[in-house]
Amino acid sequence: MIGMSGTKNRIVALAAAVSFACVSPVVAQDEFTSYSTTKGGCAPEQSLENLIYWTPSTISGPGFACILNESVLAGTGLAGYDSICYFADKELSGIVVFGAPRFPPNDDHFSLQLPNSSTFEMYPCTPVSGVTGTN
Repeated sequence: MIGMSGTKNRIVALAAAVSFACVSPVVAQDEFTSYSTTKGGCAPEQSLENLIYWTPSTISGPGFACILNESVLAGTGLAGYDSICYFADKELSGIVVFGAPRFPPNDDHFSLQLPNSSTFEMYPCTPVSGVTGTN
């Protein structure tokens, strides 16, 4: 029975580690930058109205601003954050979901879904790990 107790402890520790890894999405520091909602939208002659700014604790863009709190499970290839978002004069709590770049032709941007179901494509204005090219 003594050997079984050690095995049980290792299983509990492994389960805790796996749970932690699933809840804590890994975000590279270079992902915290500015993005355009359109491909090619980072060029100096383009409008600043289509830019999204992502920091470790906030994301803001056309008509919205969100405070990113605790990370939450969002699914494979997704990062989710429990958030408070502001749209015009409306405050809404919910999950902000970031979708990782996928295989071509979608390997050049992230996707973003806000609690009010608005969705955006995020094309990086500076080089970002795992994303093909910049805008």
